[in-house]
Amino acid sequence: SGGDTSKHLIDACCGVGTVILEGVFAGYDICGWEISPKVAEFARLNVAHYQYNAKIVTGDMKDIKEYYDAVIIDLPYNNFSHYDEEKQWNIIKHAKHIANRMIIVTATNIEEKLYEEQLKIIDYCRAEKTIKGDFTRYIWICKN
Repeated sequence: SGGDTSKHLIDACCGVGTVILEGVFAGYDICGWEISPKVAEFARLNVAHYQYNAKIVTGDMKDIKEYYDAVIIDLPYNNFSHYDEEKQWNIIKHAKHIANRMIIVTATNIEEKLYEEQLKIIDYCRAEKTIKGDFTRYIWICKN
């Protein structure tokens, strides 16, 4: 959003709502979609715990009809869900239809695949934690 808190954001695979919590805390208009009803309920509980106001929808992101200023996708890493590479790329392909700007978080370097999907990489970084073992995430900011 470039710091513009009036932008309408969506976390299309919101999980338990970590990104939603950070977005609301920072003053953004952000909502979340989660395919798993149980996980979506945890997201709602987390939002309520902090007395935040954010809409969490239970459903497949393929059903999203609204267009957003930016979509955030923290791809499933198979820790709690079973998503193969094809399903992950389907998530990215669909996200291209709901926002022109995408923030994609991955566990692996997908730079070449992003170019294959004809996404323009505006910026990226690699974040690491090594206290309890290796933990690496790549964060990509892309445009259609």
